Amino acid sequence: MPATIKVGCFNGASPTYNNVTSSDALKVSFDLSDSPTGTTTLTIPTGSNRTFSWIRYLSLYCVTGASTTLSNVKYAIASALPTGIQLWAGVQGTYTQANGTAGTAAGNRPADDAVATAPTGSGVTYAAPTVDPTFSAAMSTLGGAATTTTKVGTGYLQVVAAVIGTYTGGGNANTTLPNIEFQYDEA
Repeated sequence: MPATIKVGCFNGASPTYNNVTSSDALKVSFDLSDSPTGTTTLTIPTGSNRTFSWIRYLSLYCVTGASTTLSNVKYAIASALPTGIQLWAGVQGTYTQANGTAGTAAGNRPADDAVATAPTGSGVTYAAPTVDPTFSAAMSTLGGAATTTTKVGTGYLQVVAAVIGTYTGGGNANTTLPNIEFQYDEA
C-alpha cells in the first residue's frame, strides 16, 4: 500500500514539521520571519537590486502508510513567476534555525544584493532562478525511507524568494506565487 506523503516546511529550534501541501489549509509564505505563514513583508528595493525572504526548508514527510522508499525526488514550480520575483533553491544537508542574520552560513537568508549574481552566504549553492515549470534533476538526499510520521531523506530543499526593484506588482502582502511541486518514485 502506498504511503501518504505530504510536503513539510520545517522551522523553529527542533525543527518543527508544518504541513504545507497545497490541498491542505497551510501554505508557505516567503517573508521576513521564521514562521511558514509569516506576514512580515519584503521591501521592494530600488533599481536592479533585490531583497530576499528568509529561508524555507522543505521536505517530503510520510504521514501514514507502510514502510516504503522514495527515490528520484524532483521539484518544479507549477507556472511562471510574476516579473520581478525569483525563487532560488538548493539542497541543504542540515537544518539551521533562522537567527536574524543575513548573508552568513548560519543566517536566515542571503544578503540583499544586485541581481547579477546567485545568492551567497547562506551555506547552500543555489541553482539558477526557478522561473518555469521544468522539473529539476533528481536530488538523492531528499529521497529515502518513508516511515509513518517521519521526514523523508537526510536533506532539505532550501528555498528563498527574492523581489527585484523592477517588480511592478506593487506593495502587496498577498502576492500569490505558483505551487512548488514534488515528483518521486515510490517502491
